Amino acid sequence: MNYLSFISKFALTGAMALGAINMAHAAIVTPVPSSPFSTSINGLTGPLTFSPTPASAIKVVTDPDFSTLFPNQNPVTVGNGVETLFGLSSTALTLTLNDEHPSSSPYSITDPLGFNYVAIHQAQGEVVFQYLTTQTTFNLSGYTGISNLRFYSAVGSIPEPSTWAMIILGFFGVGFMAYRRKGQATLRLV
Repeated sequence: MNYLSFISKFALTGAMALGAINMAHAAIVTPVPSSPFSTSINGLTGPLTFSPTPASAIKVVTDPDFSTLFPNQNPVTVGNGVETLFGLSSTALTLTLNDEHPSSSPYSITDPLGFNYVAIHQAQGEVVFQYLTTQTTFNLSGYTGISNLRFYSAVGSIPEPSTWAMIILGFFGVGFMAYRRKGQATLRLV
């Protein structure tokens, strides 16, 4: 874990402890991650049917947590809210698709880049789907209106410099041992 990630998690934990972000509040609901399910968000009251199903997790966020996690609908801010909601490190997600004007129900889209998280916004609420494996298509039906959909991909972690050093030293060690054995006589059974 790098220093900035540690500081951001420490700050988030402190904010939660002080009540700035109240994750225990009933404004964040985790329904069963299978289709169909219902929400209390105006326009997304359901029952909502989605695929691929089941999702790894679904989180429904309404006020007051919605205003804290998603203060505006800028794609970067929404990505930060999703990272906080699922306990990911900052910069763990990359926006792959931003649909500002989704069609009416039923909704279907293909994201050739693939995604792990879908954030759906309507009124004063956000529904976020999590998939542990990368998906390329998403279908949703049963809603009366949604404002936008954001698709995010989980970014693979980059090894720290000390890890790279250990890998390189390991390769040098294996190479050196092969070099040393090259000059030694070997016993051959014929």
